[in-house]
Amino acid sequence: MAKEDQEENRPQTTVRSLLERAEQNKASLEGHFAETGVRVRGFNDLLRHLDAAAEVAATEEPLRLLAFFVARARTNVQMAIAASYFGLLSVAADAMRDTMEIALLLREFSQDVASLERWFKLSERERQREFGPNRLRQLHANRIGMPVEDLPDSRDYRAHSMTLHVGPNRTVFRRGLVSSPDVLTETDVAFAEILGHARQVTVLSHELAQILHPGTAMPDPASATEFQRAADNAQEFTLPVLISMLEVIRDERRSRTEGDLGLGLPVPDESKRHTAIHEAGHAVVAAALKFLVEAVSLGSELGGAIQGRVVTNAAQYDLPTDRLEDAVVVALAGNLAEEMLLGKVERVPGIVAEREHDEQQLQWLFSVLCPWGSDEVRKRCDARARELIEGTREAITDLAERLMTGEVIKHYEILQEDPD
Repeated sequence: MAKEDQEENRPQTTVRSLLERAEQNKASLEGHFAETGVRVRGFNDLLRHLDAAAEVAATEEPLRLLAFFVARARTNVQMAIAASYFGLLSVAADAMRDTMEIALLLREFSQDVASLERWFKLSERERQREFGPNRLRQLHANRIGMPVEDLPDSRDYRAHSMTLHVGPNRTVFRRGLVSSPDVLTETDVAFAEILGHARQVTVLSHELAQILHPGTAMPDPASATEFQRAADNAQEFTLPVLISMLEVIRDERRSRTEGDLGLGLPVPDESKRHTAIHEAGHAVVAAALKFLVEAVSLGSELGGAIQGRVVTNAAQYDLPTDRLEDAVVVALAGNLAEEMLLGKVERVPGIVAEREHDEQQLQWLFSVLCPWGSDEVRKRCDARARELIEGTREAITDLAERLMTGEVIKHYEILQEDPD
């Protein structure tokens, strides 16, 4: 094909195409994170809490200065949630970086109440010198006797800054519109970040309000139970995904440091095949049990690790009670598919975190199904999973082969009938 023809056929980015991609992300996420789900219920509770806190801070005279920070934190949370739904995850990350700076200031004001009014009176240059993030972390580290570089604040802020500033390395939250299927997993990580930083800033706001006005009507974030439940859930179940993402990024940076500016180290075929069979096992068994399997893919090949991803509502934490045992079968299917089709379960670098996530999901499911003991339920679900895998060996193998080519497979392709 002539160069002129190639350029003519190349998709052109337009305002309409950008808005269509954003709307596709929004529709996909609204379908995945149901209104009755733990994430959305938690966000709604958080937004109600922030509205109430901002109203109290604006009307109680002793809190007039605190009101600025409460209102800004509320705006950051609103902006981060909306941006995440459209796939603009780096915008959400920037909003949470701002929220972290608010938290640093509130923590300092609680230690030195007079510094709150002084902050407003300083010039921009003086304010940055006296209340900049680096100085505030150092002051806190001095108080608790810890090296500043070991503070969780420092590591977290540095990660957010790397997303904001120009650099050659990939970060957790990619810039631009993140497209499906990646948008589902990466948005859940963004949601976990929002919930975690919002919890910190609401607690610090409430503590400072009590110092400034002991009789304040500022609501206690602990009373926002749906918000707290969502934050706990995100911390427990999304952390392994974040760890996996960070492992890949770390390996990519190591490969750059060692002089490889390409994709990183090659992935051994055996590792790639184990990952593909593992993810195909989850996907095919989920489809067989009539769960929605929205997408299946293998991700970046970096540092000898390859990331697998299955997007299915079997992994949601708001399933009807009569579907929980089916979800256990799906969670067991990844490791069992490796065992039955490949003869063993390998500790492949890219899916170590995936195995941890499977096990954590199983623990949660068992805690709901049978808090008094899970042995019998696990045996029954194990037998069901093995039976399903045995009956779908060919489908799992075929799906794994397609995954290994780099194809992203949508649910209608997985569930389609054989034309013969």
